[in-house]
Amino acid sequence: RMKYVVIADEIGNPIYFDHADGRMLCLLLVTTQDLFNENFYERVNMLSCGRMRIVFEQHGSLSFMIASDQGECERLLRNQLQLLYELLLMVFGPHALHERKQLNFLRYRELIQHLVDTTNHLSDTEIAFLVQSVEQLEINDEIQEKFTAALKTGLIAVPSTSHALLFVGNKLCATYTKPKAWPLNPLDTHLLLLYIRSQFTPVVKQHERRELPVADYTDHADVLAGNDTAAAAAAA
Repeated sequence: RMKYVVIADEIGNPIYFDHADGRMLCLLLVTTQDLFNENFYERVNMLSCGRMRIVFEQHGSLSFMIASDQGECERLLRNQLQLLYELLLMVFGPHALHERKQLNFLRYRELIQHLVDTTNHLSDTEIAFLVQSVEQLEINDEIQEKFTAALKTGLIAVPSTSHALLFVGNKLCATYTKPKAWPLNPLDTHLLLLYIRSQFTPVVKQHERRELPVADYTDHADVLAGNDTAAAAAAA
């Protein structure tokens, strides 16, 4: 059983992959989509072969692909890609993902790996993350008031901040929002939890990285010139 994720920019440069041949898959992901778009004016959305299901998503200048033979439906796999996009959007901002700003994602390779690997692991192992929800930790009123007061005091020290959240493990314990601040929706809270987990307790998926073969022409000892090649062929 296997499950892989590939993310590439508009020219096939790898943003993230957890497959040994991920660099090649990034190129194939982009060139295949461009080929279909130029010739058929459509993009490939999903492929299936036996138990293997491959789902594609395009967001701004980034192409996403997830391949799995674990029996998930297309909608679930697509939701996982959408979640990864939302997470990258929160971390890097819309300019990097939508306006094709030249952001060197290689500088953030470790950060992106922690974000994607942790998100995929939690989605595969915990129901709350699978359905993209945040569990609330039930506590008594007295402790709740103390936590809320502490969060309010913490916000005073950071005037530009509007929200404070307290998590215990993967559960939300308490929140405080400044008056007249915009409300946090459930997706915002879920993304913040994923970001926190990926920074403090990241899960890193180990996989071999095979490099693309590169021709080496520095040594010409075994290379025959055109005339020498013709002569050798005639002699044979």
